[in-house]
Amino acid sequence: MLQAGEETGEFTVRARVVDRSLTAVEVPATVTARRADAVVRTGDKALVCAPGKEFADQVEVKATYKGRSAPGVAATATMIKSAQDGTANDKGPYFKDADGEPVRTLKGLKTDENGKLLLPKMYADDTAGTYLLRIVTNGGATLTVELKVAAPAA
Repeated sequence: MLQAGEETGEFTVRARVVDRSLTAVEVPATVTARRADAVVRTGDKALVCAPGKEFADQVEVKATYKGRSAPGVAATATMIKSAQDGTANDKGPYFKDADGEPVRTLKGLKTDENGKLLLPKMYADDTAGTYLLRIVTNGGATLTVELKVAAPAA
């Protein structure tokens, strides 16, 4: 068995017998990025926030591949317009970038050694409604999470 590291790409495995005049055998190989075939939320608490406030809970998910934890899997989280339209929304919940500015797509996320991914804190703008957060992992596993922005009950 040959184990590859984290660097993806093409390479060649060359095998030869020492002290023999046999020609080396070359076998092309590819190292692909880690993948997940399933992603689920680790909790089931409703994600509700008042307009203009911070969500009390962060979203945590677990990615798996063939039923086992999938560590080091790349993921993207996007506040989407609708279940049918996966483009980034321009209103509703958001994350903050390093400068504190609203962003609705996070790229370059990776699951930890247990296959878990804890998203940063989320915030709501002043637009009430029901919104969707879509998390997509390398390998195509997708999870859509419902977020609600509503005034607190009186």
